[in-house]
Amino acid sequence: IDRNSIDTTAIRLIKDATEYYRHHGSAKDRMRTFYYQGRILFNRGEYTAAIVSFLESMDYSNDVDDNWMKGMICSLLGSTYNHNNNIKDELVYAKKSLAHFCEYGDSLYIDNARFLLAISFHNNRLFNQSDSLYHIILDSPSYTSLALKGLASNSINKSPLEPGAAIKYFDEAISRGAVLSAAELYRYAYALILDGKEGAADKILDRLEGIPVDVGTYWWKYSIAKEKHDYAGALELFETYSTKRDSLINARLAQSLYRAESEHYAATAQEAKHHTERLRLLLLLILVSSCLSLFIFYLLRQRGKMKEKIARDELERKLSEAYSLVELTKRQSESYKKKEEEKLLRLRSSFASMYQSQFARMGRLFGTNLDISIHTMASQNETVEAIFSEIAGGKKQQKKFEARINADLDNIIKKLRTDFPSFDDDTIRLLSYVIVGFKDSTIATILNDNPSTLRTRKSRLKQKILDTPTENTSLYKAFL
Repeated sequence: IDRNSIDTTAIRLIKDATEYYRHHGSAKDRMRTFYYQGRILFNRGEYTAAIVSFLESMDYSNDVDDNWMKGMICSLLGSTYNHNNNIKDELVYAKKSLAHFCEYGDSLYIDNARFLLAISFHNNRLFNQSDSLYHIILDSPSYTSLALKGLASNSINKSPLEPGAAIKYFDEAISRGAVLSAAELYRYAYALILDGKEGAADKILDRLEGIPVDVGTYWWKYSIAKEKHDYAGALELFETYSTKRDSLINARLAQSLYRAESEHYAATAQEAKHHTERLRLLLLLILVSSCLSLFIFYLLRQRGKMKEKIARDELERKLSEAYSLVELTKRQSESYKKKEEEKLLRLRSSFASMYQSQFARMGRLFGTNLDISIHTMASQNETVEAIFSEIAGGKKQQKKFEARINADLDNIIKKLRTDFPSFDDDTIRLLSYVIVGFKDSTIATILNDNPSTLRTRKSRLKQKILDTPTENTSLYKAFL
């Protein structure tokens, strides 16, 4: 791909290759891939992104001996900066492009680079330098007409103006078959008016009537109107030019941000390159050290094979002993852990039995009338009375009962609510009575439920809890 044949805007065609070569391939592969990506972004009008891609390509080009490719990268960077209204950097890279193509040695590419640099000098109002380059390429058949038109534009822009010279260059370009653009025709007409040839200028202006023009052309239309003493028209054209020019100035101010981003990228890329070079050096040192170690080992081995064998056998014996010790320790650790878990489970089961037996006795005191049971227990034990009140009370009293169980049984109710968020308050209430050891008949009396229905519900809940693996399963198993 080169600047004369690439015309696609499909970024997907290069995106996969760019991502691959960002981490793989040679510097030449990466240089070309990011250059192609920059060309596609340029064609899409994404000039800021194109600049970043070209800069990355140029960074890789530092490790490649390819002046043609370096010239192409710099040439496209200059053109992209021009589209971003950054004429200073356009000039920088136009100069670099010419230098690389001179090293490459192809006259066609050298003349093209001189032509682009002449335009860049013109854009920066360095007209004498621009003229010098145009005169150099006048004898090149491919660039003669372009050089003549460039000399004419310089003559009508420099100070003092040279309208006679501009007319001469424009006429010679036309005689060689050159076609003038609308902007060039307005400059030609302006030069004719300054040279006193208003009739010839009017013929050109009549041909240009109604043709769309760019911001720069409004300046020439204003200048022509002023020279023809059409001050009202000149004022209107100047206001149009100023408005459009302000937009262009704003774009150039915004370019300062693009430039800062580009410089930041360049600094980051350079630092990344230095980091890569340091890693390469470190790897080289490691490789040399490894080779040296192997060489020393080889010498030692040759001088004392028997000693090396004895040492190796001893090492293998110690390793085998170490592995055996590790395996034994592992088995002992697993056995100890299993015994501790069994011991904890037995302790929990024992405690559960004792704890639940206390509540079972209270459960047997429940008759068919809870009010009577509570009244009977009031005179015997205040704690029992409080528990009965919590059981027989509403939602607030139920929360107190849950808090009592949590305090005694390692927050079992709280853990149930966390592990099974789908359980509602009625389900948790039923489970709390099961956990403290109330019999099914007692729970049915408290909940005013059918004993058979309650047993079925209790069995289903217990099965769900024990079948759901959680870190608290052993705790649930002890109390359910």
